[in-house]
Amino acid sequence: MTIYKVTLMKGFQMKTIMKKYKMATVLAGLGLGVIACGGITIGGSLQVDKAFSLVDGKNAATAVAPGVYETKLKIDKKETELVFDIKLKTGDVSAKFKIPAGSSITKDSGKVVLKGSDNGQTFDLQAESSSRVQNTDTQQGEESCSYSAIVTGWHSETFCEDRGPSSEQERGPGHGEDRPGDRGPGHGEDRPGDRGPDHGPDHGKEQRPRCHVEQVYGPYQGTVYGTQSVSYYYSTVSDGTSAHVIDPASGAILGTFSSSSSDSEKIYTSRGSCN
Repeated sequence: MTIYKVTLMKGFQMKTIMKKYKMATVLAGLGLGVIACGGITIGGSLQVDKAFSLVDGKNAATAVAPGVYETKLKIDKKETELVFDIKLKTGDVSAKFKIPAGSSITKDSGKVVLKGSDNGQTFDLQAESSSRVQNTDTQQGEESCSYSAIVTGWHSETFCEDRGPSSEQERGPGHGEDRPGDRGPGHGEDRPGDRGPDHGPDHGKEQRPRCHVEQVYGPYQGTVYGTQSVSYYYSTVSDGTSAHVIDPASGAILGTFSSSSSDSEKIYTSRGSCN
């Protein structure tokens, strides 16, 4: 019979040292940018000051009256097409614009002018993006920390008893085998009540070990908690995307689409030892 043990390390949930404060999920230079399958969608609002008409994919003109509308700019993966999607009370209407080669809206400070005359629309669309980074002064403080180490104390250990093979497997070759002439009349036939408790369908199979858990005192792999000196600052990235709906004849701005977001992150410049 063999006795062995399995040490169960106590699980600890490590305290988060670096805290990240996010106001929105952003994509640099894209405002509220969401990476969709095969492209990027930027959600925002459109403030319409003067009515204009939008021609959809079926060449049907839809009037967009003054007001505020939920709007999306959808840009394909290769940045060759922009879809200007406006949510009206009567349903969504969309205008497609081809993005000139070499132009980009998704890059920092990207700017592009999309001509309505080249895209079957009655208005031009001027889209651009911007990004700004602001950092606070460096600060010092004390924060909690933890690390893994060999420690001594009370902990749980599991002990298992290897029960070994059953009695059938413990017998040597030929042990208990009948030899010619050994059997008398009826010898070797099972009669009701002849079999003992170990003589059953599971007899001869490997036995499962018996295990139990004990609290023991001694060394084990654990987690040590402490404090450490830190230096850090907060960095805030503000991103924005805008698109002006412009009257080609007069150059007047008929409406403005806007989308913005910011992301603030705690950045560490140094960390002391954890004690």
